Amino acid sequence: MDRLKPRDETLGGAVTANPRLMAQVQESRFLRGITKTPWFLEFVRQYGEQPDLSRNADYDYRKAWAAGIRPEPDPYDNNRYHWPSSLPSGEMLKSPNHPTLWKEQYMRATGENPDAVGVTEAQWQQMQQQVPVRAVINALRKGR
Repeated sequence: MDRLKPRDETLGGAVTANPRLMAQVQESRFLRGITKTPWFLEFVRQYGEQPDLSRNADYDYRKAWAAGIRPEPDPYDNNRYHWPSSLPSGEMLKSPNHPTLWKEQYMRATGENPDAVGVTEAQWQQMQQQVPVRAVINALRKGR
């Protein structure tokens, strides 16, 4: 087990960690932790396979995990676990190819969850093409 522990190396009096070994340890902790979450277990039960946790996935699970973000039950999806679209800073965790990226775009434009108000992706796309986003926001607010 000692070979898995990062060792400090002293170079000219400065103490530095072996970056490659540190990355391996962090990756191991990430995989061990995420595979024990209710989200991961739910995903495997529902789809019969593991989620894509690769660095090329449509979601940056590592960045979310490192920020302490965990999936939470979504009341609009039968309380199935979902990850947030972005970090608290606003930095996106979903890639431009993620199938539900549009929901985050809608929420940023309107301040409302599209699932809560019943807006579909097709409706959102139509709104963007027909009316400037500011007008959409104002119309939605008036409809409350």
